[in-house]
Amino acid sequence: MKKTLNKFKEVVNIAKDLGMEVIADVSPDVFKDLNVKINDLKVFKDIGLGGIRVDLGFSGNEESIMSYNQYGLKIELNISGGTKYIDNVMSYLPNKDNIIGCHNFYPHRYSGLSRTHFLEATRRFKQYGLRTAAFVSSQSATFGPWDVKEGIPTLEEHRKLPIGVQAKDLFNTKLIDDIIIANVMLLSRN
Repeated sequence: MKKTLNKFKEVVNIAKDLGMEVIADVSPDVFKDLNVKINDLKVFKDIGLGGIRVDLGFSGNEESIMSYNQYGLKIELNISGGTKYIDNVMSYLPNKDNIIGCHNFYPHRYSGLSRTHFLEATRRFKQYGLRTAAFVSSQSATFGPWDVKEGIPTLEEHRKLPIGVQAKDLFNTKLIDDIIIANVMLLSRN
């Protein structure tokens, strides 16, 4: 496990050297495997992360507790579900300064979000004054997180549009603060 953490730290440091912030997707199994407690996120800070994305397996109370971490790590929540998940998390009175939301990206044609669902789900997060993010897909990218050739945007209607159009559309909703290009990967310096 230590070897894996060191390799991950190496990748995070490369990203940081390039001016990027890394937020890692974690689950309750990751916490268990690393022997991490929700009230002590030091291992994630030591890796160099700017935050952790907790998608499934937490109850709302855990996310709230994690938001008070002493390292200022952001706790990123999934916006795309469109459920009352954020209402549940907020009912535990988290540190809102450390709670952010980000949509998923969708790698297969016809799997992306509809505009209606996207707007409803994002409004639910924005009603709490939380920072939000969504994904756009580059039409010129030849690689991504895995071999996929259909683009990986958040909104299905963006799948074949130029990246600038996608980004302007997301910003024009006045609901998205940050845009992430989903299918452009960080390359090693080697």
